[in-house]
Amino acid sequence: MRIIGAKRQSGLELAWLAISAVGLMAACSEAESSGTTSSGSGDDSGATTDAAVGTGGTGGTGGTGGTGSGSTEVAYRVNSLDLVDPPIFATGCLVNVSGAVNDAVTESVTTDVDEDGFIDTNLVQLVTAPTLTIGDVMDAELVAPQCVEPAASTSCTMPSDALRTATSIENVGGGAVCFAPIAGTTAGGAGVNTPTASATTICGVADIGALVVGLGGINIVMEDTTMAAEWVGAPATGMTNGVVAGFITEAVAASATLPDDAPIIGGTPLGTHLCAGDRDNHPVHGLGWWFYLNFTAESVPYSE
Repeated sequence: MRIIGAKRQSGLELAWLAISAVGLMAACSEAESSGTTSSGSGDDSGATTDAAVGTGGTGGTGGTGGTGSGSTEVAYRVNSLDLVDPPIFATGCLVNVSGAVNDAVTESVTTDVDEDGFIDTNLVQLVTAPTLTIGDVMDAELVAPQCVEPAASTSCTMPSDALRTATSIENVGGGAVCFAPIAGTTAGGAGVNTPTASATTICGVADIGALVVGLGGINIVMEDTTMAAEWVGAPATGMTNGVVAGFITEAVAASATLPDDAPIIGGTPLGTHLCAGDRDNHPVHGLGWWFYLNFTAESVPYSE
């Protein structure tokens, strides 16, 4: 998957969106005919985006992270990713294949399936002069470098011609919630991480905005994308209890035809694998689906 546009210029090669062709292809080939049905997690009442404020990132000058001698940037690579909502179906609203989708995404985030020498999916949040001070706003970028195996000791290199998505980071403390699922857009919010500060910890939130995600040559716009997490360590060596949230409209899902070579689902619109009962009503963008993906990240050696 390639992020090819945003509110700012970007060219990130990502596959963290768990509706990737790889995930769906693997999911559909493993689906049981007895699958589960949708819980109707969303509703069509007016949802708001009040919870998605600020910016999210990663703090600290993390031990292994960095971009070279004298650099003030720290790189935090997403090392686990899990689609929580909405459920993904092989057909109709009858065969829920979300588990198989997540298995494929986990494999992509941790291994080199295509054997090109690099872990297949690499999403890194690059933070300039990170701190763990409440109220600080830090410059950051989302980048998709090349990271070598094994994942446990990986290091990443950014190609010189790669573009990136600029954002910023706001640290929050005092027991505040950095992000919570928007009311009415999940099955009671079950399973979606809620990054929260405590008396001794800080969380951060990143308001990324609109991203144009390329899926097998198809452009998919993900609106109001937000990334939030709690810092690990001081200085921060990673992020935990993280969540990525973004909205895909019904019109976009209906017009995005999946690659012809995808087993079972090839040549079909993305929207046919999302249940209408799970739809949400965005106050600006209308009907569609809020996507929630839980994640963790760790600092890694990084160079350009």
